[in-house]
Amino acid sequence: MHSQAAAQSLGSMRPSLTPPHDIRLEPVLPRVAGRTKMPGTMTANPQNFNAANLGDIAKHASLVSVLTDLARPDDKKAQLSMGIYFETHAFRPHCPLTEDRIEAWRRFAAPLAGTVAGARYLEMERIAVDEGRYLCSTSLAGLLLDTFDGWRARALLCERDEHCRDELARAFPAATLLEDCDRLASALDGMDAGSEPPGWVVGLVDPFVWSEAVSRSVEIWLKVLNRHWGMKAPVAVLCFGYGMGRGDWPSINAGDLRQVGTHETRIEARGLGSKVYGLSLMANRKARGIVRAGLEQLGWVFG
Repeated sequence: MHSQAAAQSLGSMRPSLTPPHDIRLEPVLPRVAGRTKMPGTMTANPQNFNAANLGDIAKHASLVSVLTDLARPDDKKAQLSMGIYFETHAFRPHCPLTEDRIEAWRRFAAPLAGTVAGARYLEMERIAVDEGRYLCSTSLAGLLLDTFDGWRARALLCERDEHCRDELARAFPAATLLEDCDRLASALDGMDAGSEPPGWVVGLVDPFVWSEAVSRSVEIWLKVLNRHWGMKAPVAVLCFGYGMGRGDWPSINAGDLRQVGTHETRIEARGLGSKVYGLSLMANRKARGIVRAGLEQLGWVFG
């Protein structure tokens, strides 16, 4: 059971559209003092500088859409089917935003208000942004899945940066933290040992740079997922890549798991030319029909 303080915190977080009506920020996000930089290597982590850009917003809205459709099939009652969630580059629960980043987020995210998934993402993120904080993917997933409490979701979060890992451990004590995503395949193997099949499996692959090595790792992870749950549960893996246009994604298939849709965001950066942020969805048959409609509202193209 949640503590009384947790239950009472941030009552205004309850969305006005369809639930989740049990969302709370404070149990997930310990406060940081003002908008100062975090200690140690956090100041040099390049992911800090990508927070709240157009590609990041598209990624987060897409993640909220997929998790809502797969993990909350009966959202009117806010019932969660137990599943497995993983991230290969988990980063932090949240990070501070400067005033100019706050204004940029509001400008970039505003068009999402016309979609169901986008409106839900906006409600989840806006409260934190108003406090000068930006929810990263782990917190958005954690809010939807009740902090990965082991009943609603078993979570595997991979993160090399020690300071980020410490923050994740404090925010999500029930999650399994891995120092390196190279250990993810064996960790997923272990989740299948003597347990009931999950109701769903969702993953986020979010490297800072997409490479051939990342593609090989994705193929290994998809094979593990397909072997254990490809025919038993909806499986969806979102892949994000800076500089990855619709036609740049490698062909990666593992049994029934394959690329089914892509998303592309292009912006003109002053003095830098065009920049592209890409998303690819790997999914099996059990997941495709469930997640497609929500993602198409966000501009995804399905083959």
